[in-house]
Amino acid sequence: MRIGIDMDGVAVETFQGFLDFYNEKFGAKFKLQDIDNHHIWPILGISRKKAVELMEEYFFSDSFKDLEVAEGMVEVIDELGENELFIVTSRPKKFEMQTLQFLDKYFKNINFEVLHTNDFHSENNSKSKAEICLEKEIDVFIEDCAEYSNEVAAKGVKVLLINKPWNEKVKVVEGVKRVGNWKDILEKIKNEC
Repeated sequence: MRIGIDMDGVAVETFQGFLDFYNEKFGAKFKLQDIDNHHIWPILGISRKKAVELMEEYFFSDSFKDLEVAEGMVEVIDELGENELFIVTSRPKKFEMQTLQFLDKYFKNINFEVLHTNDFHSENNSKSKAEICLEKEIDVFIEDCAEYSNEVAAKGVKVLLINKPWNEKVKVVEGVKRVGNWKDILEKIKNEC
């Protein structure tokens, strides 16, 4: 089976780390539950451009280096390691080194192909997650953004959407199944979604 995995919000809790970074920098008190939309800048009351600048500053910070893998993911990936695994992330290619270092830290014996869409940081991304899933013939894609999930499912790819505050109010299309955690993901994949 060919399994696609989003990075931020799925493999690692980047949003919580970013909010901690933002709160410390600006004396704010945002919580993960405040993020009711995958686009974080309106919630913070800043422009998209400012959000990109802050996210890039965060990605190069020591706080970012200390992020831990999502709970349960290591065990599930160990069990799924015989499959072909792809990381399909909105991070731009310039963060490839940080992404690879993170994966190597937690998954030394697992080979992931890492693909960057660049969509958070640029309005002119080269390929969407849906296009990459089709191109790589991914059977199931694991995501936290309902909009991306719907786009991928519309192309005929099975999607497991991890429940997060920013996706709970978004209606999902046929082909998207909600999951609570990595244990649920393993169960769905074993049952072929």
